[in-house]
Amino acid sequence: MVKTPLLWDTHCHLQDKHFRDDLEETIERAKEMGVIGVIIPGWDYESSVSAIEISRRYENIYAAVGFHPHDSKNYDEEKLLSILDHEKIVAIGEIGLDFYRNLSPVETQKTVFRRQLRIAEERGLPVIIHTREALEQTVEIVKGFNVKGVFHAFTGSEEDAKEILELGFYVGIGGVLTFKNARLPEVVKSIPLDRILLETDAPYITPHPHRGKRNEPAYLVYVFNKLCDVLGLPHAELGKILIKNTLEVFRIETEGTH
Repeated sequence: MVKTPLLWDTHCHLQDKHFRDDLEETIERAKEMGVIGVIIPGWDYESSVSAIEISRRYENIYAAVGFHPHDSKNYDEEKLLSILDHEKIVAIGEIGLDFYRNLSPVETQKTVFRRQLRIAEERGLPVIIHTREALEQTVEIVKGFNVKGVFHAFTGSEEDAKEILELGFYVGIGGVLTFKNARLPEVVKSIPLDRILLETDAPYITPHPHRGKRNEPAYLVYVFNKLCDVLGLPHAELGKILIKNTLEVFRIETEGTH
């Protein structure tokens, strides 16, 4: 396995309970593997506050705040607005629609999604979108707002990717890329290099060869190496492109080399 000098994990839930006992060590392991930046998305008010608190303590770690579709039923706009002015917030997310589990009513999900997109539009912030079994409806709603960002944890078809790209969004690629018999390696070839972001979605979607274990940002290197293999690109070349994409979409003013 080739170690890369610089990577950003654009979607990692470091505030999750699975990192409660070894957060510092997890961040250090990530740095050792070349992962020098992390975006921590919230899924409700408490997790958003936790994301901000962690981001305050570490350089090159930033927060996104919002209510996941699963938690739409608990949406509290007043609380969300109360935390939005923190300087380490770089996005609204993760937000969207999830019709696979329907842990919140469909109409509630749609309403809350629209309200958070409006906030992102008004604040000039990018969005981190979760969509499962709801891409058509998600795209239709997003079209009504002047927002950009990323569809995270993408596992769809070339046609799905095309819809996302036509919106002007980036595509988040994670551990599924490394799974045996996954169709994603072929699909990712159709996505322009300047529209790809890497992510772990840790502690979930652990890449091969660590499937079955807790995922963590250090494992992003497995996704990166697989992407280099699939696209036939040198590590240094692709690494620079991915860093540039990340800093551009989240408007982070750093060289990413600290």
